[in-house]
Order: sequence, then C-alpha cells, then structure tokens
Amino acid sequence: MPARRTVLPKVAAIGSVGVRLRSFTHPAEVVWILLVIVIPLSAGQPRATPFMSSLLSLPGLLELALVLASGLSVAWIARKSPIQLVRRLRSPWIMPLAAYYGLGLLSAVFSQFPLYALAFSAEASIGLLLSIAVFGGLTDRPHRSSLYPLYFVAGLFCAEAAISWILVPGSAWIVDTRGSARLAGALLHPNQLGFWAALLGLGGVAYGSAATTARRRVVPLMMLGLAIPVLIATRSRTDLLGFAVGTLVLLILGRRWKWIAAGTAGILVGIAALPGLALRAFAYVNRGPQAPLLAGRLAIWKYVLRHSLSSWKGVLLGEGIGTSSRVLRRAVARWPFPSHAHNLLVEALNNVGIPGVGLVLASIVSMGLRIAAIVWRNRSGAAADAAQLAALFILVLTPSLVESSFAGRANSYGFAYWALAASCYAQPDPGVRPR
Repeated sequence: MPARRTVLPKVAAIGSVGVRLRSFTHPAEVVWILLVIVIPLSAGQPRATPFMSSLLSLPGLLELALVLASGLSVAWIARKSPIQLVRRLRSPWIMPLAAYYGLGLLSAVFSQFPLYALAFSAEASIGLLLSIAVFGGLTDRPHRSSLYPLYFVAGLFCAEAAISWILVPGSAWIVDTRGSARLAGALLHPNQLGFWAALLGLGGVAYGSAATTARRRVVPLMMLGLAIPVLIATRSRTDLLGFAVGTLVLLILGRRWKWIAAGTAGILVGIAALPGLALRAFAYVNRGPQAPLLAGRLAIWKYVLRHSLSSWKGVLLGEGIGTSSRVLRRAVARWPFPSHAHNLLVEALNNVGIPGVGLVLASIVSMGLRIAAIVWRNRSGAAADAAQLAALFILVLTPSLVESSFAGRANSYGFAYWALAASCYAQPDPGVRPR
C-alpha cells in the first residue's frame, strides 16, 4: 500500500504535465514553427531556388510536406470557423497583404520566370494564411501570450547558434564578402539570426520589466543571456538598432523611467571611462570602415529600379514574388550573392509593380495605426502584449531599409510580420477591431 501511494501521485503528476503540454501548443502552431525552421534549409545559404526546384533534396521534400501540411491546417481551422478567418483577412492591415500575394500570382503568369514566381507566391500565401490561423485568435491559448510561437522559434535559432559556437566554432561562423567574421550557426544568414536574437531579447526585456517577483525574472534573464551574445556576434547593425529602439519603446510604455535613466547613465559612464573599449566595440559591430551600412546596396537598388521601370509590365505587374534574385543574377559579377533587392519597397516594386508598393505601404500604415490604438487604450500602463506589439513592429520594420523583409519570398522577417499582423486582431480590444 505505501508503494502504491508513492507511485500514483507520480503517475498523476506526469499525466498532468502531458495534458498541460498538449493544451499549450496547437497542432497548427507546431506546423508553423517547423515551417519557419525548415524554409532556410531548402536550398542552402543563401536560399536561391524555390521548393519546387529542390524536391530531390531531403530539405526540399520536407519543406514541400510542411507547405502541404500548412494548407491542410488552414483548411481544418477554417472549416471550424470560416467567418472568423474571412473577417481577419478583411482587416485593413491584412487585406493589403492578401491582395499583394494575390497580385503576385497574377504577375507570375506574365513573368520571365513563371514557375519560380508561382512557387514563391504560393508559399508566401500559405505562410500568411497559416500565420493568421495560428496568431489571429482562432487557436486561442488564454493562459499564455499569443506571441509564444515567435519567442519559441527565436529561442531555438539562438540556442542552435550558441551550441554551434561552442562545439563547432569553425562551421558556426561565416566570413562575408568584406572579410568580417559573423556568427550564423547552421541554419540562417547572420542578418536573420540577428533578427531572431533581437526578437528574443525584446521578449526578455518585456517579461523581465513586467515581472513582480525575482522568481518570475529567471526566464526573462535567461532569454536575455542567450540573445545578447548571439546578437552581438552576428554583427547585424540594423538588428542591433531595432533591438535598442524596441527596448526603449518597451521601457517608455512600461513607464520604467528609472531603468532608462540607469541605462543611459551606465552607457555614458562606460564611454567616458573606457573610450578605447567603446571605440573597439563600435568598430566590431560596424565591421570596420570597409563595410559601410549601404555597402553595394545603392547599386543594387539602382539596377532593380531601372529594370522595373523600363517597361509597362514592370511598372504595373512586376516580375512576381521572389524574382529579384533572378533579375540580379544578370549582374552576378558585381554581387556574389544577389538573393534579393535589399529594400522592402524596391523588392515590392520588382515583384508586383507600383500597385505592390502601395499595398505594402497600406499594410504598414494600417498596422501602425492599429498598434497605436491598442497602446493608447492601455496608456495608463501599457499591457505586456500591447507594448510587445509596438516594440516588435519597430524591430520588424527596421531591417526593411536594407532587407527585402516580407515583400519577397517567405523568410524570417515575413513570418514575424504575418504573426504580428494576425496578433493585432487577436488583442482583446473590441473598440478598435474592424467591423
């Protein structure tokens, strides 16, 4: 009898943990997480071909399977609540995205690279729909943040890079075209790894600043302890800028004036006391004078703009989603890895023409107004999710100046933007929801 009393509580405890884990993650969320992780593997670094042209490789087969699973997940969720899904698609910040990818399918028909453009358009469309289904409140988990899958993926990427850094440092770093060593891990380009590290760091700042006890600050401190070294080692300047501005926004909305004052004072004292170390740290992140922020990008923008504006088809329809890499391959002698246009609006112009630029701007402006409304409703002390949406919105848009972000083929920036767009609708703020 005593043995039975000892065993039964253990079995019950294990069972309760299993039930909690099962309720913590929806199957569609698992598919979304796997798709975000697998997409960079489909054709190596940088990703130069769509999944349809790499089916003979294991990553290509896995990605195709996940794309199909994504479509089934969307269909399964939509079958249960089709009206909700349609309402989310009609929201003023998601509808322009849906129209953008829909026009991408039309542009692919008239493109010089039709199969290539169709593959990426279909992949991006399914990624958007799956993100809406997962983050838009259709798979609500009331006991945790709606942004959980984003932080989970960020933690996985950062953990993989940190483990690679420790165990196989020779393969965890890459040397870019200007001779700068940057942490990449085995899965991502340093810029995208830096983005996920900044996102994880912002999550740590958000939850840490909102924690009321030392015990609740343990996990946020672990998030920051993992994210910051990885972010610095990637030497991604735009992601560092996005993290700094996002952190400032989080602290201002959370009214953490003492934290802001202490951080500012610490930085100023550090620069004054150790100017040489500060200059070396800046030179490390800036990757030296041989790597200016717009290195090569001005020439890329000029080339893509000239191509897009040279014909009525380029102005009105573009070449299709993700085709800027093909356009730039004509200048491959000048740019070793011309995988995209390195600017959100230039990429949109190449992909879907001037209508695409308008739709991208409409989505950004509408989403910014929605987030501002959410923050205003919580102005007495911005709720954790409201402050996070504002900070992550800034983080996602900052790389858009020098990266193609969500305007091109499915990538880390795109999945994060889609998740934020859907999460804006899921916020409990009926006064601002679209009717």
